[in-house]
Amino acid sequence: MRGAARGLRPPFLAPYGAGKGGRATDIYFVRHGQTDWNITWKLQGRADIPINARGRQQAAALRTRLAGVTLDAAYVSPLCRAQQTAHILLCGTNVPVYTQPALAERDFGAYEGLRKEDFDFEAFWHPEVPCPAPGAEPAGEFYARVQGFLRALGRGPGSVLLVAHGGVSIPVQMFARGVQSLGPGGQYVPLILPHGRVLHFTVSQQKGQKA
Repeated sequence: MRGAARGLRPPFLAPYGAGKGGRATDIYFVRHGQTDWNITWKLQGRADIPINARGRQQAAALRTRLAGVTLDAAYVSPLCRAQQTAHILLCGTNVPVYTQPALAERDFGAYEGLRKEDFDFEAFWHPEVPCPAPGAEPAGEFYARVQGFLRALGRGPGSVLLVAHGGVSIPVQMFARGVQSLGPGGQYVPLILPHGRVLHFTVSQQKGQKA
């Protein structure tokens, strides 16, 4: 993995559109490495849980997988599990890294620390369903936060890496497929990206398109 040859500077984020020179923007999205809470299926949300030994191995494997990719920039969630993953992925490269609050995991409010079987986990991700967790970020607002940032990348650098969370991968995958909602009968949970996987798609003038 390496930075692009052009000068390194904070990439320009403008309203959604074509990349520089009318070209599409390549986006590589990865989920952070495994944590101890992931093993027990506990919801982390804004809890700042570090990655474990397995998570470090996953990040190292991703580094190898992305070794041939030239990146203009990387945007990383402020939570430590994403920051640690990004450090392993990018250490020793000249890729500029920017902490991006829009990529932080959804705030789960009172549900933070619960296990998925403790409540209706699927319904929790439906924007049409009122959020029952006190203090939680509503699903619709969460999706708008993440997708607003993705739209801004449309006139950014030609190839970027995003390091974030399982929850964040839901609106990212929706954006890549060019859909705003899956509807009342849709299944959101299957869109959660597993650890160690890369989602690659391009942003054009029309919509995000998965590669």
